[in-house]
Amino acid sequence: MNRKTKYGLLLSALLSGCASQSGVAKNSPLFPFLQTKYYNHYEQEIQIVFDSQKTDNAVASAVTGFPIIYFNPEWIGKLSPEKQIFVFYHEIGHFRFDHIYKVLTDAQYIQAQKEADCYSGKVLRDKLHYNPQQMASIYELVGPLNGNNSERQTSLKNCLENRF
Repeated sequence: MNRKTKYGLLLSALLSGCASQSGVAKNSPLFPFLQTKYYNHYEQEIQIVFDSQKTDNAVASAVTGFPIIYFNPEWIGKLSPEKQIFVFYHEIGHFRFDHIYKVLTDAQYIQAQKEADCYSGKVLRDKLHYNPQQMASIYELVGPLNGNNSERQTSLKNCLENRF
């Protein structure tokens, strides 16, 4: 399996029943992305779970020993399609960079959020060919790190402009 397939950068044209079973309607912006299987570095399939009981809006986890991304369906359903897909790939990015399997200090947590933002932004820009207006709407989504919203937005903009 090549790297692009492993990280879900290519969309599958085949429809399976998994997304509808997880509570995602076929007209949801996320539905096409849930037709591809995503894997961590250890060749474990990442499970996608929609759970309205979760207090976090979206979280990547491996607490159970298996990679899982939880989404609160009420929260994600309120986002624009661009923002839903950004959040989806942001969580995939945490597995891409192995953030989930480490104990992170506060500084490392902030860096992990920036790396996941950058990964997601590059997928949207390079693979899904989002235009500048679509990308601009993403900047308002990224939340504050240590109370500083502009730091995270600037980090994402710099990443997408290939400035570090």
